[in-house]
Amino acid sequence: MDLNNKTLGGFAEDLAAEFLSKQGFIILERNFQSPLGEIDIIALEPKNPLQFIFSKKIFSSSKIIFVEVKAQKQNEFGQAEERIGFFKQEKLKRIALFYLKEKKLINHSFRIDAVRVDLQKQEPKIKHIISAVEEK
Repeated sequence: MDLNNKTLGGFAEDLAAEFLSKQGFIILERNFQSPLGEIDIIALEPKNPLQFIFSKKIFSSSKIIFVEVKAQKQNEFGQAEERIGFFKQEKLKRIALFYLKEKKLINHSFRIDAVRVDLQKQEPKIKHIISAVEEK
């Protein structure tokens, strides 16, 4: 697969969003831009049965999931999720808190996950890493 990094990232994000949707996550936003940076995918975790009826409504029991998508073409730099270093983790936390404040959702629980999209083979392989970024 011969794609430049921007195209590769967009392709991986499309695959990740489709994967999460099939797992029952409700995608709220993609490529959320803030003054602090960008979050690839923001979704609701599929725990509340009412969520499926009122798909974009955010209930008090809804957990908001921020997702960093990492595309991987080769193993030379380790696994994609291992490339979310300390500074990137801190940045993702700040962007998540910015989003929650901006949307007046600061009392909602959240977590930051990663989705690795391995494009080394003909068929992409997707792995969802829950709580890839620790809150503290």
